Amino acid sequence: MIELPPLSDEPRATLPPAVAASIAALEAAVTGLPHEVAALRARVNQDATHSSRPPSRDLPSRARPSPSTGGRPPGGQRGHQGFFRALRPVADVDAVVTVCAARCAHCGRPLPADAGLADPAPVRHHV
Repeated sequence: MIELPPLSDEPRATLPPAVAASIAALEAAVTGLPHEVAALRARVNQDATHSSRPPSRDLPSRARPSPSTGGRPPGGQRGHQGFFRALRPVADVDAVVTVCAARCAHCGRPLPADAGLADPAPVRHHV
């Protein structure tokens, strides 16, 4: 806080009574502010780690860090053999919906309706 030098009695006596009363009221208000600021900062700095507040009440910037994964990226690791569910035979499914793209996903040009030799094979997907 900024420490203001006290106003001595000699200049204070030359001030009009209304101004002197206003200065006295302001000085009284300012003397209590450091304690109030300290109390408010203590409340703002509370979080779930050192108070009885639940973690959901913490500010987003104070979110607890996620547990360490040991430096590995999430998901399957390199060399890990994937596991995929086997597709059901077409005779066992309720409906088959054929979806063909009308435009190229890369360049946006229209695609021909009939399959050419360079077209990829159809892909099955279960929902």
